Amino acid sequence: MNDGPSGPNESTARVFSTTELDVGAIFDRSAVAMCIVDDDGRVARVNDSLSSLLGRTRSELVGSTWTDLTHADDVAKERAMFATVLDRTTSSFVLEKRFRGESASPLWCRQTVTVLDDQDHRSPTLLVELVDTTAQHVLAAKLRTSEERTELTIAAAQDAFVGMSSDGTITGWNKVAESMFGWPADEVIGRKLSTTIVPEDQRAAHERGLARYLETGEARVLERRIEVTAVRRDGVEIRVELTIWPVAGNDGVEFNAFLRDVSERLRFQEELRQLAIAATTDQGTGLKNRRGFFALAEHELSVAQRLGHSLTLIFFDLDRLKAINDTFGHLEGDRAIADTARILKSTFRESDLVARLGGDEFCVLALGPREGFTKTMQRFDEALAEHNRKSNRAYSLSLSYGVAFFDPNEDKHSLDELMSAADVSMYQFKLGRRPA
Repeated sequence: MNDGPSGPNESTARVFSTTELDVGAIFDRSAVAMCIVDDDGRVARVNDSLSSLLGRTRSELVGSTWTDLTHADDVAKERAMFATVLDRTTSSFVLEKRFRGESASPLWCRQTVTVLDDQDHRSPTLLVELVDTTAQHVLAAKLRTSEERTELTIAAAQDAFVGMSSDGTITGWNKVAESMFGWPADEVIGRKLSTTIVPEDQRAAHERGLARYLETGEARVLERRIEVTAVRRDGVEIRVELTIWPVAGNDGVEFNAFLRDVSERLRFQEELRQLAIAATTDQGTGLKNRRGFFALAEHELSVAQRLGHSLTLIFFDLDRLKAINDTFGHLEGDRAIADTARILKSTFRESDLVARLGGDEFCVLALGPREGFTKTMQRFDEALAEHNRKSNRAYSLSLSYGVAFFDPNEDKHSLDELMSAADVSMYQFKLGRRPA
């Protein structure tokens, strides 16, 4: 870190890592219609698949409020569900919704919303994925009144269709089901569903649920979309989205179901999540990196201003890192950086934001007033001294630090201003340690 106060101005520069570019490439090339929505509910990024699905250009979509694209009848429900991820009640939800459009027939989509980078429970970025389910809704309406079920289900080309009688016997099985589960229709119709695609450890629960519905009319899974595990003919288990609804038949109640294999989507979500975490994590220490720190610190400051919380921002500079590298080698320099990270993590709370900004620079943003700063730094000095006593290194770790305080009753500082104040404080700390 520079001894002068110019360092924080440089810290705000955005540098796109290879990992970030990987995330963008995966996002843009995906056949799944997707967009990124920020915590204000505005569209930050879309891919071509979503633009094509909604019939709008990227420029028309980016910057718009996501719920403004939603059919008026579904807006209230969608806003309520978005609130559950923004206030961290849940990390994801699935919603069947309609979009506004010029056509008299609405575009129905299954919308999956997932928190991508909220592992620190601060500022959620939301991944929205859409699947066109218009054909399913049209088909389901027809199936409730039509006796031509078999012919109509063939039109549901995107999802597998499975029919089941009240005794649990398979009565319907379309081409997509054949492909998904590996059973041809002529071999599977007439078999028990529970011994065909239900995993062995879940068969008893399946039978109990069916019996309870036939006896009481109560069911936990009917007419709503759920995610379950199913098993293919070759024994491989897959995750599927499942919607079941009862239909009155000549021989009593029957059950129809649409199933969609979501294993690939779940793998894709996990890949995106891991890449997003990697893009904001310092690989040498496991702390937040510069990008991760600024993204989370801006949100933390905004929350503190809104709720009236005090914050303490502390700059740390690992002294003589260059001398350690030159004298003992860069491997020892890496050990010194890792040791510093461990000392900081042991000193501060899990709720505090601890980051390595790069090189010998570290930063902590802690919730709490300035009155607690002295005790906190006493803990830090004790932990540093304890490390130096036990480390058996050929050198002792030494850190310079500076501090800036945010008081919501007095200050309206930006993050850049707090960073500058902490850097100036550290510069004065260094001057005070120099011999006259």
